[in-house]
Amino acid sequence: ALKELQNQGWLPYNAFPLRKFNPSAKQDYSTHCVKLRHINSLQSPTEVGETIPEIILINSYTGMSSFKLLAGHFRLVCENGMVVMDDTKENQQTRVIHRGELNLKDIVASAIRQVTASVTKIDEMKHKILTTKEQKELAKQALTLRTSGRQLSGGTPIIGDLLKVRRPEDAGNNAWLVLNRLQEAIIRGGIRVRGKNGQVRTMGKVRSDETSLQLNQKVWDL
Repeated sequence: ALKELQNQGWLPYNAFPLRKFNPSAKQDYSTHCVKLRHINSLQSPTEVGETIPEIILINSYTGMSSFKLLAGHFRLVCENGMVVMDDTKENQQTRVIHRGELNLKDIVASAIRQVTASVTKIDEMKHKILTTKEQKELAKQALTLRTSGRQLSGGTPIIGDLLKVRRPEDAGNNAWLVLNRLQEAIIRGGIRVRGKNGQVRTMGKVRSDETSLQLNQKVWDL
């Protein structure tokens, strides 16, 4: 897969384990993640605030879990990585089980189409202005992603913290900026929770790379 991606101009720049080996497990489902960028993005300087399209390869060391290619976007202003939910029938080709020979050319071509389509979606988001009501509703739904739909015991989250502008480049009401603010809040934390006794605690950051990746996709889908 990496060789085919390199033939298309996509080069790896980062790799890390997503799910580490668990000695107590009956089978080894440990996985790794490789992030790739097109050679044009690596060679040409990008202004702060722009996004760099990425392809994210996820694979297991033993072939026990599915092989996936996902579309992603790295936003320089906040050093956040946005991962696109692959929600179309065509893009389901980018997730396959290790059985027999894989048609990597078709899988890679599908992933590249997914990246291209997501660039168009981002442009549409930048032109979609959200009302205050819409932003708050999205924030409430984003919070349920972080808490897996459970009510937080002994406290009420301050919804405004999910929409907080943390840097000047994030200020604005278009859907793309709101999406990035929500993504950073639920993954990096900083959401205050006010208890019944008036005390306030703060939700921490997501520590698991695998959970972060999953939340990323769900926020995009939202």
